[in-house]
Order: sequence, then C-alpha cells, then structure tokens
Amino acid sequence: MVLLPAAKKSEMAGEGTNNKVVAKKATVVNGPVSPYKPSKIHLSSVNPYITCNLCKGYLIDATTIVECLHSFCHSCIMKHLRTEQYCPQCEMMINKAKPNIKPDATLQAIVYKLVPGLYEKELLRKRAFYRQHPDQAALATPEQRGEDTE
Repeated sequence: MVLLPAAKKSEMAGEGTNNKVVAKKATVVNGPVSPYKPSKIHLSSVNPYITCNLCKGYLIDATTIVECLHSFCHSCIMKHLRTEQYCPQCEMMINKAKPNIKPDATLQAIVYKLVPGLYEKELLRKRAFYRQHPDQAALATPEQRGEDTE
C-alpha cells in the first residue's frame, strides 16, 4: 500500500486564483508489498564468496575456472597453474596447455561494491606500479594502468 501526497502546499495555503483553500484526500494505491524488511549484511558473512583461497585477500581481477566455477585473483590462479594442473579448491583437473579460465567482471564489480575503498586502493596500487615500471606501462591498456578512461 502506497500513500500519495494529499495536496500541494500552495493549494493548502490558499494561493489559488480565487483564494479558496483546496483540500484533497490522500489516494491509496495497492501495490506489491514486500514481506521482507531490508537488513544490514555484515561483510564477514559474504567474505567466503569474495576472497581468493590462494592469497586469502579480496578478489582482484577476479578470474573463474569454467569447469568448476571457482574464482581466484587472476595473478594467483596464473601463478598456481604454472606448477599445478588442478583447481586449488576442488582439485578438478585443468588443461595446463590451455586452461579454460575467464575474467569475471560481474564478480569483481560485486567485490568492489561490497568492500569500502578497495577499488580506489587498487587504482593507486596499479598507478604506482606502472610509474615504477614504465616499460610495462607501454604494454598495458589505460584500464590496466589504473587511469581514468572516461
């Protein structure tokens, strides 16, 4: 149930053309009512879904193994796959020659929205890295370097 405003202030103050006070009834509109009340969710309750099992930090450049759908930081899973041929979480075999992994932009966006300040810290970290390694900066895209693209 939604209540709409009864009347404009100008109408209630008598500022009409004939100085009459116009009163309108509140209109009741029946609409969908949610039985659930919004509640705060503690970050610790979602941490298992937004942290990397390899480095134990929040996911950075979230990357998902397609066969088992487990996600890790891109750099963590790439380092792991240099020496191992399995998912570090469920031990499913992964083709070492051509691992079927994909960037997970949706998961990364969720991590950045849930963890205050993480996105900004990551941008600063990337900028500092590419300032110290200008040879690598030439090979990276503006987004990879943490530069504004808008």
